[in-house]
Amino acid sequence: MLYIKKETELSQEIIDVIDTSKAEFRKRLASGDSKASRKAFEDLRAKKILIKSSLLQEQHGLCAYCMKSIQGAARIEHWKPLSSNTEDTLEYANMFAVCDGGEKSEEPLEEWPQGRGKSGLCCDASKRDRLITLHPCDKEQMSKICYSDEDVFLYSNPCDEILEGDINVLHLNGVIRDGQFYCANSIVIQKLILFTTGGRCISH
Repeated sequence: MLYIKKETELSQEIIDVIDTSKAEFRKRLASGDSKASRKAFEDLRAKKILIKSSLLQEQHGLCAYCMKSIQGAARIEHWKPLSSNTEDTLEYANMFAVCDGGEKSEEPLEEWPQGRGKSGLCCDASKRDRLITLHPCDKEQMSKICYSDEDVFLYSNPCDEILEGDINVLHLNGVIRDGQFYCANSIVIQKLILFTTGGRCISH
């Protein structure tokens, strides 16, 4: 992971898209819709491409969690889940571009190591509707995220049990696929090296 600095001056087009989704949310919420924020966002359809394009630009085309290159294959993640059904989930500051987390992989997925279950998914696909503390825009948190040169494993330094738990929620430290160990971060190890000094993230 690396620190992401969100855009503060959005284009009028994106502002209009966000305002449209908020207006639809309020209308749905008033009617008693328990999934108002999710449906309001889904109703944007093709207009979401404007948001996605802006997110990709500020993230340099990398997944907000595993740093995989996602140009042309990104989807929008809501750090605070849409299932919380609050208007702030539709804020641009709550959105990140992420990979598919392995949902579209054609490789057979077996089992995560260390007893983490059998989902075989990472990033947003693993997180789903869970609320985590680890936030790509939190510079202090990101300064604690390190990786092992030998094993390419993410960890916090100094050790932070909450952040370590969130790394596990996102399943960033590997999966067994077709009998072979695969680390989500190994495919971007060169990018990690470029963005780190002494194993510590320095952001872009």
